[in-house]
Amino acid sequence: MRILQVAQKNTFPPYDGGKLAMLSMAKGLMHQGHTIEQFFANTPSHPDLAAAADYPFKVFTFPLDTRPKASGALHNLLFSSRSYNVSRFSSEALAKALEKQIETGHYDIIQAESIYGMAMLEPIRSRIKVPVVCRAHNAEFLIWQRKARGERNPVLRRYLNLMAARLRRDELDLLSQADAIVPISEVDLEHFRQLGFSGKAFVSGVACDLQPAAEARPGHQEGSLFHLGAMNWLPNVEAVDWFVETIWPVLQQQFPQLNLRLAGLSMPERFKKLEAQRIFSETADDAAAFMEKSGIMIVPLQSGSGIRVKIIEGLSLGKVIISTTLGLEGIPAEHGKHIFVADTADEFVKVLQKLFEEPELAGAISKNARIFAHHHFHPDSLAQSLAQFYQTLISA
Repeated sequence: MRILQVAQKNTFPPYDGGKLAMLSMAKGLMHQGHTIEQFFANTPSHPDLAAAADYPFKVFTFPLDTRPKASGALHNLLFSSRSYNVSRFSSEALAKALEKQIETGHYDIIQAESIYGMAMLEPIRSRIKVPVVCRAHNAEFLIWQRKARGERNPVLRRYLNLMAARLRRDELDLLSQADAIVPISEVDLEHFRQLGFSGKAFVSGVACDLQPAAEARPGHQEGSLFHLGAMNWLPNVEAVDWFVETIWPVLQQQFPQLNLRLAGLSMPERFKKLEAQRIFSETADDAAAFMEKSGIMIVPLQSGSGIRVKIIEGLSLGKVIISTTLGLEGIPAEHGKHIFVADTADEFVKVLQKLFEEPELAGAISKNARIFAHHHFHPDSLAQSLAQFYQTLISA
């Protein structure tokens, strides 16, 4: 098959979960013998950086200014019923360039990454003669809905609720324009069914082929926790804020020698000034290497939607991970067997106390995590089953 991957951002460097999800599946399909080409919006948030010399895919880009502007948001609020988030990715000029590429590329499948990829295709959707699939990385409206629930400012909460409602309508409309959707978890598929989507769907998780450089060190004895995630994604910032303000003071009282290491793109300045609290900001040019040398991984997510790719990477590397219930959403790992779940300070304390008192536990969790990740997220098996689903769409 010839597949065109359409996305609102490029995949290089793969420093966030969305990019990793796009790149890993593209590589998996390529390894199954399929031809993958990519069409990316070149935006200020994700500029057209040069791919590595050995990057395996042909790439086409088109410039698109998606920067949110106060005037644009106000005009959208007063004179439109559409989500401002979605409208910023709908461009006639971009769509024409995309249409030309589709006509000359002779593709069998167009794979739009998220509803924003669908928004890029929307102006030309009726003229595309091959199956269009939306690979849904998460339920976008849930991110805003959950953000609104946690907002204390009543004016801002009202605005966020309005944006969530608009995004909910747009998400259903854009998903319904696809011949099929490919959510990354059963949980997300259920969200879309509840939203009203009734079309074809095939669940395909996020592939990960990371392998430990050596026998995995569980890391519990190193006296440190770490959080790794792109900090230009609001749920990650909220997660770290919540952990630092709510959980960390309690952990410091119980474990005064414990360190917290923060790494990720666009680290806010306020997190870089917390050394007195034994919180250290670092760089992580190589995410896997950073995780391997670090201690216990925390995923204190409070909002957002979809699978956390960093958890899948951590499981693959045999890391001991403590996640909130929301952070683990869509990943069928078991608490106390593959991973730990904690939603309160007391629960975090109990998990850490258990790890410190039972040194052999971390090793068992590490081994179970690697086995679980290989079974559920190996790229070859995921790509093979997805390709088989694509063949049914082509043959229909």
